[in-house]
Parts: sequence; structure tokens; C-alpha cells
Amino acid sequence: MRLDKYLKDARIVKRRTVAKLLCDAGKVRVDGKVAKAGLELRGGEWVEVEYAGKRIRVLVGPPGGPPYLSREEERISGEGHPSHAERSDSLFSFGEEDAPSSL
Repeated sequence: MRLDKYLKDARIVKRRTVAKLLCDAGKVRVDGKVAKAGLELRGGEWVEVEYAGKRIRVLVGPPGGPPYLSREEERISGEGHPSHAERSDSLFSFGEEDAPSSL
């Protein structure tokens, strides 16, 4: 089965076109190597996907069996994109100069 079709069928991504875009961006690895969307999976490979702030790692199941035999998921940082808690310029913070004046 093609890698992009597998990612959709295993419900790792919602659409096959998204799977292809992730492969083209180098966000999908099979057995530790960056993989193309057309790679044929036979079963027994480890597939790792970085998507939506998560790293998902699955062990591909045999043909005709369950889509994966093992699944691991971990959150990854936004690498270069600070989270809301890390940002100092919140939309709702008030400094002395921004405090509402009393009438």
C-alpha cells in the first residue's frame, strides 16, 4: 500500500493530499529515512509523522490485518513559535500605560 494512502487509512491524517504534502515537506520518515508519498509499505516498517504539534510513530501492520501494531504519540514544541504562555505581549494584559483611566 502506498504511504500516503496508508496515512489516510490508518487515520493519522484526514486526507491523502495532506499526507502527500507532509511527505513532500520531509515530515514523514519510514525506518528513520525521509520518505516519498509513493513508497510501498509491506508491513513491519516504523512510520514517524510530525504533524499539528505532535510526533506520531506507528509500526505498520501486515497486509489484511490491523493498520498498525503499535502507536506512540508525543507533543513537540513549536520550534521557533512561542506558545501563548511564553509570549509577553498578550492581547489581554494591561500595563500601567494601558490601564483604563477612572472618570
